[in-house]
Amino acid sequence: MLWYGGIIMKSRTIKSIMTLGVCMFALFIYLRYNKNSKVEKNVVSIVDETTTYRQVVYKDSDNTLIPVMYKVSESTSISEDIFKVFTLMKNPKVTGLYSIIPTDLTLESCSIENGVLNLNLSSAIADITTYEELRFLEGIAYTFMQYEEVSGVTLSNNSIQLNSLPTGNIIFNEPLDESLGINNFETSSKDLYKTTNVTIYYTKNIDGEEYYVPVSKRVSIDEGINGKLNEIIGEVSVSSNVDKASTLSNIEILDGTYLEDGILVLNLNSEALLDELTVNPEVYDLLILSLKSIENIDVVKIQVYGVDVNINQSMDVSSIVYNVVKI
Repeated sequence: MLWYGGIIMKSRTIKSIMTLGVCMFALFIYLRYNKNSKVEKNVVSIVDETTTYRQVVYKDSDNTLIPVMYKVSESTSISEDIFKVFTLMKNPKVTGLYSIIPTDLTLESCSIENGVLNLNLSSAIADITTYEELRFLEGIAYTFMQYEEVSGVTLSNNSIQLNSLPTGNIIFNEPLDESLGINNFETSSKDLYKTTNVTIYYTKNIDGEEYYVPVSKRVSIDEGINGKLNEIIGEVSVSSNVDKASTLSNIEILDGTYLEDGILVLNLNSEALLDELTVNPEVYDLLILSLKSIENIDVVKIQVYGVDVNINQSMDVSSIVYNVVKI
């Protein structure tokens, strides 16, 4: 009887272990494929002036710069806010993203004079390699040009102003600004004085999270609004991953598109629609983000064949947030 009871107990133990194993495997699968997203990539226009968002640039394993936004507490001064943003730049809150700031590099002080922000950095700035320098400079400019008070950014080390990084090849005699662009991949030497920078967005999946990612492209300064719009739509289709490219590749800009008093009315064909009366939200987000890089566009309204279509609102491009990290 004892021996028989031992068989029963052993059998129950094995079943319990097997059940526990199945439960653990099920939990792993759930966490791996059904985890709650930490990033809300969708474009939203913020009208609550009491809420402050700050944009911070990181990089992924491909050395692509990824801007994200954090909701932050209000600072007592712009200097305090800049230190807060620099700290966020060093400490990504999402897996798969990495800091563009070397571990030992610190911000010693900062100041703004005549609209130019100077970041006085520690000697660890010498740790930035020639491979990293362009992305570092792009990320610094893209992050700190978000302040209305800032028209350019300079760097210094031990209070001595720099016109290049200690180990770098890029010379910057003028303050860094948005004209530097972000994620520049072009290799042709176009005349900078005859071109202007347009930022085009696409989607990228990084460690299970989806992000909208900006890429800079230079277009002729003589291009009219329709020319720039066509550059954006054509490039978004090419730059996006396969499933998004198929969504955008057949979109056309039609007659009736115009820019007046800061309001862009964008007349598109039916390929922009999700259903009969609603714009595809991802098409809308990619277009809105890309269009905000064009000067003099404040608000975007979308039509299809001249008819207004259902969207949440006419988007004020100066108040949008995206890639918001939930912390």
